[in-house]
Amino acid sequence: MQMEEIMLRLIGSNAVVWTAVFALLASAIDGAIAQETQSPASGVHETPQQALEAFIRGVRLVSSIATLEDKRNEWADRRVQRTIEAVADRVRRNPRLQGGYYQFQANKRLLKESDLERGKTQLRRMLRDRPEMARGLTEEDELFQWAARKFAGEDVPTWIEWQNMSDISDFDAWHQPPDEDTPGQIFVRKVHGPPSRMTWGSAPSFDELWMWAAYEMHNIQSHREFHELWDRALAGTITRDEYILGYARLEYGALLRTRVFFIEIYYPWAKKHGRMTTEDWGLDVPYTFDEWIAHYPRGLRYPWRYYGNAYDGAMVWRELRGSRLIGER
Repeated sequence: MQMEEIMLRLIGSNAVVWTAVFALLASAIDGAIAQETQSPASGVHETPQQALEAFIRGVRLVSSIATLEDKRNEWADRRVQRTIEAVADRVRRNPRLQGGYYQFQANKRLLKESDLERGKTQLRRMLRDRPEMARGLTEEDELFQWAARKFAGEDVPTWIEWQNMSDISDFDAWHQPPDEDTPGQIFVRKVHGPPSRMTWGSAPSFDELWMWAAYEMHNIQSHREFHELWDRALAGTITRDEYILGYARLEYGALLRTRVFFIEIYYPWAKKHGRMTTEDWGLDVPYTFDEWIAHYPRGLRYPWRYYGNAYDGAMVWRELRGSRLIGER
């Protein structure tokens, strides 16, 4: 194997190593020039011309590394494409893997122009507060138009408001379901939160931010079912486990719908505009709820402690209401 090929494999696409390569090559030239001024009896003797040739070979090596990085991006995109094709084929053949995506599409609310303008206003606020999400995005883009319709309320009885509070949750994103009179709310973190231990505090990418937002846009579609679970908890007609698993099942459905959205809308858009994306958009989500929930043993914060605490709060509320210390909800 040629030395350049060995170096190419060792270095890969690490820009830090590239810099080191340049530094070493520059040092070699400096050393060779210094050696040229020494006596021939002083040992190894390399002329400046030989050092220059070595530097040129190094430049070619770095150029090869850059080409390899392009190839790796191309290979990664092909891998994502193959994964998408395999997942898409299975999803299209099995409605249970769609999470109700097409039913929501068929039953979306007819929006007025005033609704759309309000949706665009909320979306612009999100893009202002999370500028990475706006990078290279225009208001004519399909992604912008899709998000504007979601904020406008095509899936809910009112509309959705963007929340730019400090990171109110250690989850990557969060939503508050609407009801018949008040709007829903959506929040996306500015930096990676505690669950992302390796990247805690770092800035999310364009792809990550839109993935989180898209998930909550699909999650909020189950607003009526979320309210129903809460009402049943208040009424004492549902157990703690039923409440926790009920919420988890709805959120699993949102994962499935987000995956369909990625396949049908986001990935084609990203490919058209030369955007890099990953397989993190739920392509590896298990095909059944039981398989998925098995990844979350009892005792974990999600969903057991998080929704368990919410259920316990409903029980306290119920007892206080029964003692007439508070009024009806």
